[in-house]
Amino acid sequence: MAAIPIRTGSTILDEIEKVYDDITRKAYDRFWERRGSYTLDIDDWLTAEKQLLWKPDVQLLDKPVVFVVRVSLDLIDPATVDVLATADDVLIQSNDSSQNPRVFRTVHFPEPINPLQIHGTYIRGKLILIAPKVHVRKALRPAPVPETLRTAR
Repeated sequence: MAAIPIRTGSTILDEIEKVYDDITRKAYDRFWERRGSYTLDIDDWLTAEKQLLWKPDVQLLDKPVVFVVRVSLDLIDPATVDVLATADDVLIQSNDSSQNPRVFRTVHFPEPINPLQIHGTYIRGKLILIAPKVHVRKALRPAPVPETLRTAR
């Protein structure tokens, strides 16, 4: 069992854009390997994505006060796993010391979490994240005023 450090941020967009840039470069390289013959950009993109990324299976459990995220990482060294948490999402990816294909998986939570309180452990090939929900208290609506009180003055 190993504890996994969790980084927090306001968005995962920058990390997603970096990966898209890497896939775009790889797809462009594939295009030029064919000397620019026949263009099926989507085929190049999908092949590049498959070569560069591994999107492991994820299970999201919705409990009363927490979300539990289980990610099957098989035999990946937990030291190569990087987790970025925001109030709405978590991004699980390999860090720079890992081999290709690199792990890249996002999970969107159906309601906000507290990213500062998320905990991660790695047990027998599974990354388990416990993400406490942010409970937003619903504003109490005032009780309706009975008709007799509204008209009496």
